[in-house]
Order: sequence, then C-alpha cells, then structure tokens
Amino acid sequence: MPMLVLYINRASKNLDDEQKQILEKTKDELRRLYV
Repeated sequence: MPMLVLYINRASKNLDDEQKQILEKTKDELRRLYV
C-alpha cells in the first residue's frame, strides 16, 4: 500500500485521468481488504 501511494504521488502529473482513477480504485480496494 505505501508503495502504491508513493507511486501515485510521484507519477500523478504524468498520468491521465483514467489511470489515476484506476489507481485510486485499487488503493480503495486494498484499504478495504486490509483494514
């Protein structure tokens, strides 16, 4: 999870909106699974 957040934060300016949405959904799903 921390690696995903780091990637989102660092690469966000180079990602298009669709890619950002996919990563955010993935982050939400991981959070739901591991909390």
